[in-house]
Amino acid sequence: MKAALLYENKGELVIENIEEPKIVEGEAIVKVKACGICHTDLNIIDGIIKPPRYPHILGHEIAGDIVECKPATQQEKELIKLIESDYSGRVIIYFYITCGRCRFCLKGDDNLCNFFKRIGFEEWGGYAEYVKVPIKNLIPLPKKLDYNAAILVDAGATTYRALRKINPKPGNSIAIIGIGGLGSMALQLAKIFGLTVLALDIYNSKLEYAKKLGADCTLNLSEFKTKTENIGSIVKDLMNIDDGVDAVIDTVGISETLNIAMAILKRCGVIIILGYGKEKTVSLPIIKTIYEEYRIEGSRAATKWEVVEVLNLASRGMIHPLVTREYRLDEVNKALNDLRRGEILGRAILKFF
Repeated sequence: MKAALLYENKGELVIENIEEPKIVEGEAIVKVKACGICHTDLNIIDGIIKPPRYPHILGHEIAGDIVECKPATQQEKELIKLIESDYSGRVIIYFYITCGRCRFCLKGDDNLCNFFKRIGFEEWGGYAEYVKVPIKNLIPLPKKLDYNAAILVDAGATTYRALRKINPKPGNSIAIIGIGGLGSMALQLAKIFGLTVLALDIYNSKLEYAKKLGADCTLNLSEFKTKTENIGSIVKDLMNIDDGVDAVIDTVGISETLNIAMAILKRCGVIIILGYGKEKTVSLPIIKTIYEEYRIEGSRAATKWEVVEVLNLASRGMIHPLVTREYRLDEVNKALNDLRRGEILGRAILKFF
């Protein structure tokens, strides 16, 4: 099969022909039809996240067709039968491979499994013509959705989980920092929850895109990268509110954006951090955090059930997978460079035609 391989200390992926994966009981081979291109893939290329071995195959937002499987249990046999009979073998792949036995798995928080591996991180992913996955990780792809729904497994479900943590109520206000793949999906979902949305980014093109998606207000953060003292009053005037916003979702996750989040947040507000990069620690005002009773939370991916819920929303036409650019596998480095330069609106995706 053809695959894009990441070698250690290499800035670009190498397209090579390699042996197709072999499976054992409990596994399936999926012919990849689409694979989302996530900013986290850049973190892996840059060595911020290191795979356990090289070469490595990136890609964790995967949709495709089952071409081979070896179900080991009656439950797996029934799942395969359902997918093949009712969904024409079309699936998306939940990328957390979990133990099923730890206390997090047992209460349904499979994304917090104590012994997880992830497709595209620790295991080979979807930047290839075929991918090997546990059968239990297959999710039927609803008939009304095309393969671009692949991005809902992360960009959609991750932001859905973050919004649920906020406990949103219609009429509440939210600021979304970074209108990339995650931020654009968060914006769509926030409007479904009935929230007033402020979109913040450093690119005017992404702010214009946010307006098309329904953002109530936008603000370019370029001038606030190092100074935040005036941004709180600017946001109040912009949104016509007496206090700050009820919540912030930060898809960037650096000191500057977190301090901006605190500058525009109302008392007892909540910040959900989704993004991260080279910066391992950040500096935040402790006294203000205590006095204002801010709640600052991380949020990691999503449970399998949250992925299913987002797919249901998309099937009903309430949200859409925001894929704006499609690339062939041999264009993967161009796609990654376009993402690095901030040129992608929404999500880019690799398509296997």
